[in-house]
Amino acid sequence: MPKVTIEYSANIDADALNLQGMIHDIHTAMGNCDTVAPMQLKILAHPCPYYAVGDMDDNNAVIVITTQLFRERSYEQKTAIGRACTQVVQDYVSKYHSDLNITTMFYITEIERETTFSAEGHTLQQASTSTFSPH
Repeated sequence: MPKVTIEYSANIDADALNLQGMIHDIHTAMGNCDTVAPMQLKILAHPCPYYAVGDMDDNNAVIVITTQLFRERSYEQKTAIGRACTQVVQDYVSKYHSDLNITTMFYITEIERETTFSAEGHTLQQASTSTFSPH
């Protein structure tokens, strides 16, 4: 944890946007926030072949980034994470040369640590109850 999901309308060319570079830079930006452990960060990106954006003009596009975090972070910490990620996305979108009108959205979803399970290898385990400390 945290997990970042990037969904984007299929009219965005992922290679021209340099989506892999954007993912790398989001990972770095979030890892630079004091409350995110880079080794625990997971980022996935998915094109959405079916979409409707705004007035459904073919030149409208969207990038939606949803970040799942445990509840233990303060408002200020979540805001710092959101701003860092949004800045990275805006930097990439500003360099993307196309006729698309791209809307970017960023959401943080808080989840309960006690109801989170993961598997490493073949071992299912409940998320640790300890909080992350960068020091």
